[in-house]
Amino acid sequence: MDYKDFEDLSFEEIDNEHIKGEWRVENRIFLSNSATNVFVNADKHYFCDNGDYKCIKGKIFNGSWGVVRNDDVVHRPYLKFRLDNSEDSNQEISALITRLQYDKVHSKAQMTIYMSTGAELTLIK
Repeated sequence: MDYKDFEDLSFEEIDNEHIKGEWRVENRIFLSNSATNVFVNADKHYFCDNGDYKCIKGKIFNGSWGVVRNDDVVHRPYLKFRLDNSEDSNQEISALITRLQYDKVHSKAQMTIYMSTGAELTLIK
């Protein structure tokens, strides 16, 4: 995918509407012992309207998600994930959204997230 015609969204603009949909992992960078985490290793991530979350890594894992802002100064957006049916059940993972880009008609997007597990993922939709 050629990203030269993509535009960055400001961090203040990012909300659930920008994130919802099907995202495919384009690139992974493991920065710590995150290689076994289901979130990091999933090939696809589905962020549903109602807060449901699904990821696929050989089988489907279900959970919940949302965009939150924890930092009073910078107000950077984070994704929060929780899985219900895996070895990572009841473990909440946060991921700082470091970049979100859309094409001019908002039909394609690229998102880079830095996960609390120490991995960086680039997702596309």
